Amino acid sequence: MKKMKENYDLIIKLSGIFSNEKDIRIIVQKLFFLLKDDFGWNVNAFIIAIPDEIKDPKLLLSNSYERRISNVDKSIEEFHISKFKMGEERPGVLCFEDDSHKIIITTDYRNKDYKLLFPKSKHTIKAKHGFSYQSHIYYRLQICSEKLGYIAVQSEQKNAFNKEHVEVMKLLGGFTSPFISQHKFHQSLYRSISKVSYNISNAILEQDLEMDNVKETRQLKHIKEIKLLEIFKNVINNLKDETDCVAIGFVEPINKDQFLLNMVVEEKLGKSIIPEDKTISKDVGHQKIIFRHQFMSDQNNYPGIWCIKNSKPVFINHKDEYIDYNLAYFDADEGQGIDSQSIIYCPLFEKSNKSSPFGVLSIQSEKEFAFTDFDFNILMAISSSFEDIYTIEKENKEKDILIETHKLFGDLGNNFLKDYAASGELSNVIVTTIGVDLAKNLFKIEPSEFHFSICLLNEDEECLEIFAFEKNAFESQKIYDLNDTSRPAVICFNSKEELYEGNWIQNFKNHGSIQLGNPVVGDDSFHTVLYLPIKDSNQKKLWGVISAQSTHPDQFTDLQRNQFKFFSEYLGAAIISVKRRNIEKQRELLEDLTEIGKSITANLDIPDMFLFTKSIYDDVKKMVCAANTKTFGLNIYLKSETTIDALDLWVIENGEKVFDNNERMNMTNTYSTEDKHRPAICCFNEKKFIHYRDWRNDYKNHYEKYGIDNEKRKPPSGGDDTNTLVFIPLLDGDKNSLGVISIQSTETDAFSQFQIDILKTLSEYIGITINNSRTNAKLKNILEGIMPKNVANIILKEKKYPPNYHKNVTIMFVDFVGFTEKTRANEESDSSKNRLFETLEKHFSKFNLICEAHNLTKIKTIGDSFMCAGGVPISRNSNLIETVLAALEIRNYMQSDDIQEEERFEVRIGIHNGDVIAGVISGYTYDLWGATVNKASRIESIKCKNVSCDTWFEDQSHNKIESCRTNKICVSIESWKDYNLDKYFEKECRFLGIAKNEEIFPVVAVKQVKEKFGYRESGYLKPNQKFIEEIKSMNQ
Repeated sequence: MKKMKENYDLIIKLSGIFSNEKDIRIIVQKLFFLLKDDFGWNVNAFIIAIPDEIKDPKLLLSNSYERRISNVDKSIEEFHISKFKMGEERPGVLCFEDDSHKIIITTDYRNKDYKLLFPKSKHTIKAKHGFSYQSHIYYRLQICSEKLGYIAVQSEQKNAFNKEHVEVMKLLGGFTSPFISQHKFHQSLYRSISKVSYNISNAILEQDLEMDNVKETRQLKHIKEIKLLEIFKNVINNLKDETDCVAIGFVEPINKDQFLLNMVVEEKLGKSIIPEDKTISKDVGHQKIIFRHQFMSDQNNYPGIWCIKNSKPVFINHKDEYIDYNLAYFDADEGQGIDSQSIIYCPLFEKSNKSSPFGVLSIQSEKEFAFTDFDFNILMAISSSFEDIYTIEKENKEKDILIETHKLFGDLGNNFLKDYAASGELSNVIVTTIGVDLAKNLFKIEPSEFHFSICLLNEDEECLEIFAFEKNAFESQKIYDLNDTSRPAVICFNSKEELYEGNWIQNFKNHGSIQLGNPVVGDDSFHTVLYLPIKDSNQKKLWGVISAQSTHPDQFTDLQRNQFKFFSEYLGAAIISVKRRNIEKQRELLEDLTEIGKSITANLDIPDMFLFTKSIYDDVKKMVCAANTKTFGLNIYLKSETTIDALDLWVIENGEKVFDNNERMNMTNTYSTEDKHRPAICCFNEKKFIHYRDWRNDYKNHYEKYGIDNEKRKPPSGGDDTNTLVFIPLLDGDKNSLGVISIQSTETDAFSQFQIDILKTLSEYIGITINNSRTNAKLKNILEGIMPKNVANIILKEKKYPPNYHKNVTIMFVDFVGFTEKTRANEESDSSKNRLFETLEKHFSKFNLICEAHNLTKIKTIGDSFMCAGGVPISRNSNLIETVLAALEIRNYMQSDDIQEEERFEVRIGIHNGDVIAGVISGYTYDLWGATVNKASRIESIKCKNVSCDTWFEDQSHNKIESCRTNKICVSIESWKDYNLDKYFEKECRFLGIAKNEEIFPVVAVKQVKEKFGYRESGYLKPNQKFIEEIKSMNQ
């Protein structure tokens, strides 16, 4: 009884799901939660899989909703679609394809059932994403012999399902199969509709091409409509047998308030009464008639008119439903064709206007309830294929008007497009040409009595830029603020409406808030004024205003105004086209600017400032100055690192270096930051952008602003022929001034706002690069002070220095004898401690110079111990000899008379040659490791016993002597013998060294350079030229 109730509840819930939902994804999700939450199944996934009827029927699309625990212990719920090929080793594919496996049940899929289902498989089941399903039920969906797909449940637990679950799945399959069958049918229909829609669109375009360049007559128009009707009818007949009538109609405007709906109809013969004057063709054999019918816009009882006026479809399935649309039903006896019990009218829209239909499509039937909701959706889908019709018709009409306009204005339009498109900006030549042509050919007045202007929107500055032809001449460019409502151009722009006044001088007060005495554009002699907004094609965005004015009142006729209105649309379209193209170019330039920025800022080092300036010059020429300047120069001023309160200067003009660290005329490459007559200095000091469009006229304002006598005027670096000056400060991340970049041109107002913006962005990149370069140089100096230069360069470039193994490296340790005791003795006195450490700093600085002179690398200091190495990081063959020479020079220095007695220390020096590992640790500490380092350190600190015989290193019977050796340079015996140091140096003695750990080292104490390889100076033998040359030859 309980089981029957559960099945009954399941049936009720399944009926609700499948009757209310049409989306497979939602159904899969709801069935998952039904089984898991309502019926308590231990289920992790529910699947409906169907063949991919649209793309590839050989693929199964598995629509799955899953809830599982991931391999990171996170609960995951998701819907996803998987694709399985027929023949794959998958239980679902096997269930769908193999009639012997209509139902598949697994309880331990990974360990047992997989091999039972696929005994010949060579694959091994692996857990995917950290989980694997163990229990499954697959049930094939099938109606008669047609395989529709399968449903499945899956669980991560073993033995999760039993026979009762299988029975429920069968019941569930009974509901799912009809749904999938209907879904498959709809997919097939929609695929057919898509194909038909595509064919309709192509047919429409082909019809248009057949009639291209032909002035369309009423007869040709009907021929086109009949062909379109034929296409539409063939589509409908393939989809619906109950259709008795198909029709297509197009709107023809009469005036602002009225229109005609011209219908072309094909319907069955029968009892229809069609006037002969409306009949286009009659086919008695096929029982059909094609006729024309016109409906006025006031015939509100006609469904097509209702459809057009309301911009909505009409769907009626019984004559009593006509009243729902306030329509009247007519039977055939009244001459309205067939008895249309069932009708569908669908409005046709253009792509850019979904509010005003340009026509209708209709199907009709004499039967009641002949059409379904699905038929209605099909017709709506087909109607979208006719969207191109209106656009084609509109373009053809506009083409005819353009032809007439070209006849009226001659080559004016083409010349404007050509010149404007070539330059990308309005010029005095373009505006003057249009103004003269309009005055003579359109308004029939003298150019001296005419004003024409194009006012373009500058969105960045929120103003209108005025380009005007007035009284036979081009007016200098003006700018109107968009808040200045005293300007008729601004009023027209803000209202988005035409502004016309036949007698402006008398009636200007009727327009906006214009005050007496404010001119229109130039003077106040213009009576007739006409302003038209420049709009884009959808009438939403404004790009500016076009104006025509005359010195005579009521000068423009209605025809001239309409012609100028059309010309303004034509001109506006050209302006918009160029602006949009400029926007696209700007977008491309911004992409280039980004790449240039990456390239510039990638420079952490600027070894040659001129070459850097030249590369910036080339970038600016490419992006800013190539199209609109004949000559231009680029200057980079940088805050001097050698002179206080000065700027260094690098100048390039026309791609050539003007000067670089040299004088030119009366200018040097360094400017004082107090020299305010130079705009560059003002830009640097105030950290502000400076732009002079006409320096010849603007320089007085500059000097007046900064209180400079005009007689003391000095030219900018470009000379007296410079007109346009742009100065942009170069700042670091903290907004401190680094310098100035300057762009100069011999042309007046040479750069647009967009080009200025590019220069500003470029200046930010340059500032970053210069700041990075200087910071990098400082870091480089610091690193080179604590590690070898080539190691520092590698760290700066690669951000790391990997450990390296080096052979034939000589390690030397130098230690001051008694330094620790002196430190303890002076602990109480600060001055004594300071002198002691100053002495240590002095000696170590000298050691650094000696090491550098002998190609050695200072490694580090440890207290009063100094460590250096030869042959690392750059390998040399002479490094042991050079290390011994450095040791001799250090000892001689410590014993010289140049050192005061209180600064004098005895030293111990230990040297050993061998292999080491070199690397950087703790960020920026270059160090060496290995047995060679350890041995050199022990040799430096050994105690010794003197030995006189040549076989001393074989004599192990000696007594330890605790006396310390001082001022001796000890070299390990193996290093001495392996590199034949006997050839170049005299031995002081040989002895056995005893380290702190009782380890014994045979060592040699070096006395001096041999006589034949040295010369005497200040009592010491130093290497002569012969020795130096021999050392050089070792490294060749």
